[in-house]
Amino acid sequence: MAEARRSKQLLDNELLLHFRWTDMSWLGALEVSQDLADDLDLAYREALALSTAVGAVEDASTDFRGADLQSVDLDGVDLEGIRWDTTTSWPPEWKERIWRASLAAGTGHGELIVGAEPRDSTVPVDI
Repeated sequence: MAEARRSKQLLDNELLLHFRWTDMSWLGALEVSQDLADDLDLAYREALALSTAVGAVEDASTDFRGADLQSVDLDGVDLEGIRWDTTTSWPPEWKERIWRASLAAGTGHGELIVGAEPRDSTVPVDI
């Protein structure tokens, strides 16, 4: 964000000024334009790195493949979207529930993804 702000300041405070002058210096405008392009390139690369890091954290937070969860209290935990496989150890009272709520991930590696958990009751809808 800081790079983007600096780029905007450079655009507003320096480059646009070159176009307002009657004796405009094209060389000066070109130099400021190059500085702006360099700043925008840096901002883009930093945003891309941040996006990649966020994606890695999100992936790590939903990857339960091979995890031993037998002693974990899962009551109240939203498991929708969690990736797991047959090496994941669920608490005994959760095994059937997890299998019912899961679908194959389609990766060809035996991964499953927990979907919306089935409900024991239905809610009538008035049409």
